[in-house]
Amino acid sequence: MRQGNNYMVTYDAEMRDSKALGDSIIQSEWLEPDTMFVNCFPQYSSRITHLLSHTLSYLNLDEPFEVVDLRMPWPTMGQIWDPDDLMYKVYSKYLSNWVWKNVQSYNKYLFIGADAFSEFTSLKKMLNGKSEDYRFALLYKPKYGSFLPDYVGREYEGKLLFQWENSNNPNK
Repeated sequence: MRQGNNYMVTYDAEMRDSKALGDSIIQSEWLEPDTMFVNCFPQYSSRITHLLSHTLSYLNLDEPFEVVDLRMPWPTMGQIWDPDDLMYKVYSKYLSNWVWKNVQSYNKYLFIGADAFSEFTSLKKMLNGKSEDYRFALLYKPKYGSFLPDYVGREYEGKLLFQWENSNNPNK
C-alpha cells in the first residue's frame, strides 16, 4: 500500500506476499530435501525465512528446512559485527569468510531476503566458483532495482516500510 513516498507493508500484505513467494518457489520445482535456507539480513528476513522453512517442509520429508543466518549491514554502514570473532569487520571480509565457512559445492542454497539489499550482488559474485546450485528469493523487490532474484513475492516502488518497523531509523 502506497503512503506518500513509502510502500507500507501491513501484516496481511506480508502474509499474502509470503504465500505468493512460496507458490513461485513451489512452481519452479527446484527445491529439494536438504536445501539449506539462508536467512539474509535476519533483522528483516527472519519471519519470511522461517515461514517458508515450515510451510514448504512437506518438500523436505515434513521437516522444516535447515536455516543459517547471514548477517548484512544496514545500507548506511560498511561493517558488521562478526559473532564468531567477536569483533566488527569490513563487510566484504566478513562475507568472504562466511561463504568460505558455510557454502559447500555439494549443497543447494536458497538465499532469502525481505528486500533487495545491495550486498546481494556481492554475495552472488562470491558464490560463483564456490557453488553453482543456489537461488535467491525476495519477499519484496524494488521495481527498478538492479538485482534480479529468482523468486519474488511482490515488486514495489518507493521506500519499503513494514508495519513493525521504526520509520525514523537513521540507518535506512
